[in-house]
Amino acid sequence: MSLNEMNDKLSELYTNAYKFTSIRNPYDLMISAFHQKVIDIEDAANISRSNNDELKAMFLSYVEKAQNQKGHFFLDDEFDIDYTIRYENLKGDIKELCHILNIAFSEEDYASQFPHLRNRNRSQYNLKFESYFTNEAVKCTSEKFKYWFDLGNYTVIDSVDDFANYSPAGGER
Repeated sequence: MSLNEMNDKLSELYTNAYKFTSIRNPYDLMISAFHQKVIDIEDAANISRSNNDELKAMFLSYVEKAQNQKGHFFLDDEFDIDYTIRYENLKGDIKELCHILNIAFSEEDYASQFPHLRNRNRSQYNLKFESYFTNEAVKCTSEKFKYWFDLGNYTVIDSVDDFANYSPAGGER
């Protein structure tokens, strides 16, 4: 649901609410969403081994159709989020958000609520950014998710070659 839809439904409640969201490096986000919605990571690895151009074409098609979800951050074209959780710093940002909201943060609760994080790593399948992205997919992702890069202080790259020295975590808060 977009912020405009929430504001329409909740009105004063929305206005007074502390609004937070989570974001992820857009290049990682696109790969993760691709695996959730199009093809399982194991099948992608098999395609990559036999014909990586086929995997790249499938991925580019997905990226071109992907929605940028701008409505989740902007109310009437104005940024309207009080706090942003970066996936790459999930635990630390949730801990900080709990502090801001005066909610107790429990290491035990955190571990039990997020046991699935990073349980299937692309590296175990020898899949790197370059396995998915073409220069066209890089450009499309960089343009479509420009405000994500800005909001998360993530590094925008110009070409697939730039992934050789790329850190998905991007800059620090």
